[in-house]
Amino acid sequence: MTTRKRLPDPLNGSRRAFLQTSATLSTLGTAAPFALNLAAMNAASAQGVDDYRALVCVFLFGGKDQTNTVTPLDAAEFTAYINARTSIVRTQAEITSLGDVATQGGRGFGLPNELAPLAQLYGAGRLASVANVGPLFGPTTKQQFQNASVPLPPKLFSHHDQQSVWQSTGAEGTTADWSGRIADVVLSGNAKQTFTSVSASGSAVFLSGASALQYQVGTSGPVAISGLTGSLIGAGANANEALRQLITAARSPLFENE
Repeated sequence: MTTRKRLPDPLNGSRRAFLQTSATLSTLGTAAPFALNLAAMNAASAQGVDDYRALVCVFLFGGKDQTNTVTPLDAAEFTAYINARTSIVRTQAEITSLGDVATQGGRGFGLPNELAPLAQLYGAGRLASVANVGPLFGPTTKQQFQNASVPLPPKLFSHHDQQSVWQSTGAEGTTADWSGRIADVVLSGNAKQTFTSVSASGSAVFLSGASALQYQVGTSGPVAISGLTGSLIGAGANANEALRQLITAARSPLFENE
């Protein structure tokens, strides 16, 4: 069983307060997402801009070719890259050089031309590439894997599980991540705790903590609860209001309240 802490102030950014706001604004019909978006912007701006910091993460769920993103350009490594990639290589004319990297023994690297703006940021000292990261606990040979002689991440080679491992160091079904745990620590320092973690890609374990809950937004504003804004299949006309009351009503028992 996972123990989930309650927020110290249930009226300051808790899930229940957010649901109550959502339920109230859902009476506005199609205007609800826009109204919620205005409420979000207003609350976010109230946190104060003088010390505002944000960590923005874009996770492609394994859909990025790292070697065709940061490509070695020194002669020996580029030759090895061509031999390994054969038909999917980029020519040197298709790569924007980042210059020699001192921390990599003076080896040269580059980015594809379509990422040239990132190369400019790198040249200005505002961008870094972190190499050799992944779900493995350390360098692992095929023999070590077959013999299970070194620690291994759970369910290696399962694409969905490794997506979860990247986000949470646990297999699919894990409920909290390192980013969510950081959010738990800074939660009390935010004037509007609801906006400590904001997800633009639905429910992501990356943003889940014990107390921190992700505020989900889309192109039309915050993600609404469909049962409050639309019709419930096979239910009567009063079902939406009944659901709204179930979600927003104050309760005493901790399990029921959760």
